[in-house]
Amino acid sequence: MIRLVIRRLLLGIPLVLIVATVAFFLVQLTPGSPAAAVLGTQATPEAVARFEASLGLDRPVLEQYAEYMGQLLTLNLGESWLTRESVSSLLASRLPVTVSLATLATIVAMVIGILIGTVAAVRGGVLDRILTAVSGFGLALPNFWLASILVLVFSLELGWFPATGYVDFARNPAAWALHLVLPVTTLAVAMVASFARQTRTGMLEQLSSDYVRTLVGAGTSRTSVIWRHTLRNAAGPVVNTAGLLFVGVLGGAVIIEQVFALPGIGRVIVQSASTRDLPVLLGAVVVSAIVVLAINILVDVIVALLNPRARTS
Repeated sequence: MIRLVIRRLLLGIPLVLIVATVAFFLVQLTPGSPAAAVLGTQATPEAVARFEASLGLDRPVLEQYAEYMGQLLTLNLGESWLTRESVSSLLASRLPVTVSLATLATIVAMVIGILIGTVAAVRGGVLDRILTAVSGFGLALPNFWLASILVLVFSLELGWFPATGYVDFARNPAAWALHLVLPVTTLAVAMVASFARQTRTGMLEQLSSDYVRTLVGAGTSRTSVIWRHTLRNAAGPVVNTAGLLFVGVLGGAVIIEQVFALPGIGRVIVQSASTRDLPVLLGAVVVSAIVVLAINILVDVIVALLNPRARTS
């Protein structure tokens, strides 16, 4: 298991550096002067030039890239051009918001999707078609539209949940949960169908296997066959789906965090891009890549625990 983690790390670290490199040069291609964007439209050309010189933006791009990568290799993400705050500190305060949002949405969608997929595979018939159609309906709903409807009904009309904002878990766990109900629901709805379909396919395949007939013939209860044996053997692809959807949620969180005013990584990316605060923007991209790497390693470990043959793959 340790060798599996080390192998994945050795493959993943170069990918993070490649992502950082691509992000750096894409930022360089954006039109306009970052210094002018930071200082505002009233800044004189002399002030812009002094600001660029103070940040080293007047140097060749390759020289700037070498310095940036050198800082990155020492885990130094620099400082915000706007607030002079450490990028690492800024992102460390925002990362838990996005991670908790994505984690809760994935868990909720996984639990509901696995239940729907399992029942659909076991029962079959009309119930199978109904559950599959209902779960698939969430894929057709745009996130921003669903978020607006949820806010209108459950916040403005019923007053059950806050419409916007975020509370730290350590300060008030109950308020933290209430503020995340609507955004988590918004993200989870679209993921339920993927989990349901993946679970249904895996369960149908396992239920037709020889070992299931052997267990039934040996007198093993149907409940035990389904929940202890069949579902576990069908869980590998479901876990892989969870990893892929979690990564997708990180991207979708940009919209959701804007709608619900959540101070997460997605909102930081939007704000830093609009103000051309490049150290924050690049730092957010690198941190997002690291989170994706960590999730992929975690998925590999879980799959290896469920299926020992995957450890050598």
